[in-house]
Amino acid sequence: MMVLGRCSRSKGMATGKLLATATTAVLVAVSGTDTRRHCHAVARLPGVSLVFPLGCQLRVWLETGRSLSDFETDLRQLAPTLTVQPLQPTLQDATLRELALADDPGNENES
Repeated sequence: MMVLGRCSRSKGMATGKLLATATTAVLVAVSGTDTRRHCHAVARLPGVSLVFPLGCQLRVWLETGRSLSDFETDLRQLAPTLTVQPLQPTLQDATLRELALADDPGNENES
């Protein structure tokens, strides 16, 4: 049995939907031609905290304070065929982010 010990980072849930997370980071979906091929390059863009390939798109967490328009400009220079769409994080998105941050001691204060 898994025991969750980080109550300060718990998620608000109602009727199976994520209501709130303990982060102000922005989640976006990146999609387009050969999206997954650009995964590592997207991860190196300024202001990108985490990247998760999911199907034919990338789920990209931007660092707190990173402008969505600045990210879109950088992405357009990297790969003009890719598009960005802001997302409302799901429980899966928030959980993957928390697990990735917990795995990286350098990001332990990131939330």
